[in-house]
Amino acid sequence: MRLVGAAEMRAIDRAAIDGLGVPALALMTRAGAAVAAAAAALAGPGGRCVVVCGGGNNGGDGWVAARLLRQAGREARVLTVVDPGALVGDAAAVAAQAQQAGVPWAPLAPDAPLPAGPGDVVIDALLGTGLARPPQGAFAAAIARIAEARAAGARVLAVDVPSGLSADTGRPLGPCVAADATVTFAFQKRGLVLAPGAALAGVVTVADIGIPAAAADQVEASCELLEEAAARALVPARGADAHKGDAGRLLVVAGSAGKAARGPPGADRGPARRRGAGDPGGPRRGARTGPGRPAGGDERGAGRTGGAGPGRPPGAAGGRARRRRAGAGAGHPARRGDGRPPAGPARGAGGARGARRRRPQRPGGAAGVAGPAGGAAGAGGADAAPR
Repeated sequence: MRLVGAAEMRAIDRAAIDGLGVPALALMTRAGAAVAAAAAALAGPGGRCVVVCGGGNNGGDGWVAARLLRQAGREARVLTVVDPGALVGDAAAVAAQAQQAGVPWAPLAPDAPLPAGPGDVVIDALLGTGLARPPQGAFAAAIARIAEARAAGARVLAVDVPSGLSADTGRPLGPCVAADATVTFAFQKRGLVLAPGAALAGVVTVADIGIPAAAADQVEASCELLEEAAARALVPARGADAHKGDAGRLLVVAGSAGKAARGPPGADRGPARRRGAGDPGGPRRGARTGPGRPAGGDERGAGRTGGAGPGRPPGAAGGRARRRRAGAGAGHPARRGDGRPPAGPARGAGGARGARRRRPQRPGGAAGVAGPAGGAAGAGGADAAPR
């Protein structure tokens, strides 16, 4: 699926209108009709529709939607941030048509709540894809009123993109509408796919408003969305008797210049095998090298395998392996990983700390009871008595 940004969508519009002669008013009328259909589907039985309009094409789409909803028998009204007399071009034409059709309208009161609640729909036709700065003044106040209406139970339908959202990055430029659904036109917008725009847009519907494919072909595509169906078509079918080697190999290339790969490349190996990759490539844990690491493994690898590492004398046991062998030698010289002798006096090989299990000594027992490690403990000594 092709994804477009604001500049790319403007170029496609211009190619359709100026290059191929598609009437801009026809595009606006089809856009408004798509919004009206989505609002009717979103509203509850007998639900009202409140259209909050700005200026420009986005506001014009809202005026068209209000007129069509009114003609379909819905109670619809327009609350506008821009006076209809200040509109120009196609937006002024469709606003006049809506007023002639009897659509009630009023200026949006910045501090008054919208007349919408459960079952009603608020149509956000304030700002479109061309927004490049944070909404301010009356527009910011309108966005706040829309949020209040949604909190009161009304559903919110955004026109093209939620007002205040960047169509390019998916990030709010300032105050931003959170919608339950969005009707966008001709092509999916990048900002409606990227987070947090995807969450702010709700359920997105791409409406065909009659832009010819030839107009889109004149503008180079900058981004594509790989969907599940297309991804499945790229993966060949596997027979029931297929071997993992028949699935090819996966090469994981990761890391930064001058640094060894850590974490993600190794973490990819397991999921890759579970999804059928024959032999995922990439470094294995305990075999990575890089600045400050010995060729035989890193500090974590040494801690698991018992190999030497920074700060450890050769042959010193590490991690769990060191603890398993604790008590095998007199004085436990390898109990500490930094090579220093253990704190306190060394205990005999058969002492309480050196032995895993002790046979309780009989009262008055003889000296030289052998511990499991093979050493002899002193008779009746503190180290020989079980704790």
